[in-house]
Amino acid sequence: MIRQPWFVFVVAGSVAFGVGAALLAAGIGPPASAAGERPRLSVTGAYIPQPGTPAEVAAYATVRNAGGSADRLLGVRTDVSTIVMLHQGAARDMADMQTVGAVPLPAHRRVELADGGLHIMIMQPARALRVGDSVRLTLVFARSDPLTVSAPVVQAGDGPPGAQSGHHHHG
Repeated sequence: MIRQPWFVFVVAGSVAFGVGAALLAAGIGPPASAAGERPRLSVTGAYIPQPGTPAEVAAYATVRNAGGSADRLLGVRTDVSTIVMLHQGAARDMADMQTVGAVPLPAHRRVELADGGLHIMIMQPARALRVGDSVRLTLVFARSDPLTVSAPVVQAGDGPPGAQSGHHHHG
């Protein structure tokens, strides 16, 4: 039997502890917070104003975290395009927009994805979107399961249709 020096075990244990601490700090670790609470996310008021150009479509919604710990919105998938991004800035002004890697969702807060701020951009949709159409948006989070909502296409300037398009997720 080969005997390892004691410091090999100490170093290995320290590395494992450090990796675990780093993952927890990054929000990738176990989903339960110190108080045992998880994010509780819901998405309401999803809608798409009738696009002025068929190549770039903005989508808006409200994401609420009623839970006791934070989460992050990492991205969005749709049934009309494979190119979907999170942006910051006015959707009308492509030169003013910046791509956002993730959107923080603090505990007990809501985040508006709205014109002029954080929003969803759907690029090169496979079909023209007209008033009355509906687009399926699947929001993907760091800790919570994905949420899928239906976003109706509304007349430009009409705003959100109400909370009837929301989906709730607990846990």
